[in-house]
Amino acid sequence: MTEDLSPLEAPAQVAADLAALAAIAPPDRREGTAAAVLSEDGAPAARLWPALAQALKKGLAQRAGEAPPKGAPGFGDVPGDAALWALHGRRIQRAPGPVRAAICAGLRIRALLGLGDLGADAIPPEACMTVPPEALRADLWKLARSMAPGQRAQVIAYAAHGATGFRQEPEAAGLELILSAGRTDVSDGWDSIDYTAAIPARTGWAHCVALLLLRALDAAAEGPDRASVAFIAAERLWKTRRAALDDLSDARRDTLLAGFRGVFEAHLAPVEAAEQAAPDEALPWSGLGG
Repeated sequence: MTEDLSPLEAPAQVAADLAALAAIAPPDRREGTAAAVLSEDGAPAARLWPALAQALKKGLAQRAGEAPPKGAPGFGDVPGDAALWALHGRRIQRAPGPVRAAICAGLRIRALLGLGDLGADAIPPEACMTVPPEALRADLWKLARSMAPGQRAQVIAYAAHGATGFRQEPEAAGLELILSAGRTDVSDGWDSIDYTAAIPARTGWAHCVALLLLRALDAAAEGPDRASVAFIAAERLWKTRRAALDDLSDARRDTLLAGFRGVFEAHLAPVEAAEQAAPDEALPWSGLGG
């Protein structure tokens, strides 16, 4: 969340994902074609997914209380949000993760912003997650726990030499407890993790970023105050350190990219997410292979 962005800019990441999905098939510009596809029970997935994505992307330009723009849900012969979900909801929930998450997030963010005729509760929050939360957490914990003993000591040493009022023994014990117990609610250890995550050249950087993403994922279910703080920290990392991901191995880069995406998608769940701004530059869409 940033003070210089209005709530209407919240769908930026969702719109970017929908645009990527819409681009997998060239649009059929014949009058009424998209509406016909969206109204067809059993429409081929190769036509349905891009048509849904295009309609929802157009729908994100709508403002509460205004008529839907051309091509958006509820315009002319295009079914409204509730009708789209009733007709295609089961297929959407069985779609590949990136497709399911993009479409469900489009429907949900429209509902959170008071657009359309579908209640936000109709879309399960987990349906907006590209990777199931438990699988995502497992991958991030695997990366975090791959931090070797010498790397853990170095993470503590960085903060010991640079942080004011640093308490080395509690921090070292806290880091070990976080990693061994798989808990992000431990009070100590985070000063060292934050300090290392700030500089990509530091030993243990990827591991510490994974831990911060895990903390943000867990915070999404713990109320708006903690969720907002954790989201801001993850968003700041993405804004300022995303280029450093390209210097990692493919496996580590992909795990952290999935983590950043998971944090954004998890924070769509609360109503407060309508006030959360997407990152300045959109997270890359993972395509149909996810």
